[in-house]
Amino acid sequence: MKKILSVVLALSLVLSLAACGAKAEEPKTEEKKALPVATEAAEEETVPKETLYKDAMIPFEDIIPAERIVILQNTLNFGREGFYTEETKPATTDITMDGATVAAYSLAYPLNFLTFGYENGATVVDEAGNETAFSKEELEGSYVYIEGFQSYTPPVVFNPETGAKVVDFDHLITDNEMVISIITEQSRRCMDMFALVGWDTASTTYHVMATDKFFVPATPVDYDDGEIRGALSGSVNGTFPEMVPAQGKINDVVYIEKVVN
Repeated sequence: MKKILSVVLALSLVLSLAACGAKAEEPKTEEKKALPVATEAAEEETVPKETLYKDAMIPFEDIIPAERIVILQNTLNFGREGFYTEETKPATTDITMDGATVAAYSLAYPLNFLTFGYENGATVVDEAGNETAFSKEELEGSYVYIEGFQSYTPPVVFNPETGAKVVDFDHLITDNEMVISIITEQSRRCMDMFALVGWDTASTTYHVMATDKFFVPATPVDYDDGEIRGALSGSVNGTFPEMVPAQGKINDVVYIEKVVN
């Protein structure tokens, strides 16, 4: 009996060992390689920030004054501080014109933006192209009457002393500079304005200056399709589709000036 039990136990042990050997081996897990740890130097590397044009501008005081095309309305309409402050902004004066009292601005406001003055007087031109010669003295005693900066009506230039008057004022030209009117929803191509004063359009760069003294250089590529336009708000702004700085949008343009290196 004992012999039989021994044989049974031996067989059971053999069968158990065989079953263990038949079990499928568990798949080995692949060890993941540790990623390299970034060094401090690598962490400190940054993409250079784009330099803003305003940060790269030369100081306004370093600009050498040169011939200018002055935008009449923006020398009178105070929008933000720059050339004017709240205390020094243009003010109207009551004058008598055509038997009525009207509030008008002294023509001295735009004339003072001319770099080379008006010693030899100026030719004042209306929208129809009619020309009237004004002497230096007549210019100094003249006023600009504007119905409103949002008006579609051109300004009137009038001298109460001499009676000299230009209705539908378009522009005035001195020896080499100009004051030009741009009313609401009126557009002026830069190329057309340059032609009026005989400025070069092939190679010369000009500064487009805003009333807060922000300015951008305009190359021939920039101003070839650039324009100055009167907005419904009463401001007069510049648009230059090919210009990179300020995305070609310059608000409240007060003058365009030749760049002197």
